[in-house]
Amino acid sequence: EEMPGSYETEALKAQAVILRSICRAESGENGGLEYLTREERESLWGEDFAENEERFSQAVSDTSGIVLAWEGEVVSPPFFRLSAGKTRSGAEIFGQERIPWCHSVECPHDLEAEEFLQEKRVGREEFFRKLSAEGIDLPKSGAKIVLTRDSAGYVMTVSCGEARMEGEKFRALFGLPSACFTLQEEAGEILLQTKGVGHGLGFDQYSADLLAGEGRDYIELLDC
Repeated sequence: EEMPGSYETEALKAQAVILRSICRAESGENGGLEYLTREERESLWGEDFAENEERFSQAVSDTSGIVLAWEGEVVSPPFFRLSAGKTRSGAEIFGQERIPWCHSVECPHDLEAEEFLQEKRVGREEFFRKLSAEGIDLPKSGAKIVLTRDSAGYVMTVSCGEARMEGEKFRALFGLPSACFTLQEEAGEILLQTKGVGHGLGFDQYSADLLAGEGRDYIELLDC
């Protein structure tokens, strides 16, 4: 979920503040973050390497020393690529004690993104087999899967009878772009349709880039 180097300067600055905050808030030298080596960045960016390297370095320099804090303590803010139309509420997902500062925000422009709506088809037998391996055994006929969602539309739990699985675990199991999904059976296959890219919690990179293009600075983007 790294931010594209082509994004607006103010969006890059906001991302730099987020990463610095994570490093400060989390234990360990790098705060749990994984860094790309120069060789990996060159491979990723290709002919745009020099320009991207300069733009990211400048964003870090321009925001030097700035971190995000809540009630006097530096926080570890989550971020992701593209919402399903609104970001998720931290209090709703984890409880008021965990991250009460992470509010749900409407992101209507995300619906226009090229990656917003995606679909994946999984063979019925493979679908049943993967769920069974995770302790969810569906009947061969008349299977009823219940999806419980949060207020932003992301699936919190997938259940069948007494068996249940977290929405994010289901997403990982089937390699979906996000946990905002629907499913239906079509011609011996399970059609999985998703909205957005990423977990949907915290800083929406795509929306931030659009707002930066409208003139918002990085402080305003982080305050959204």
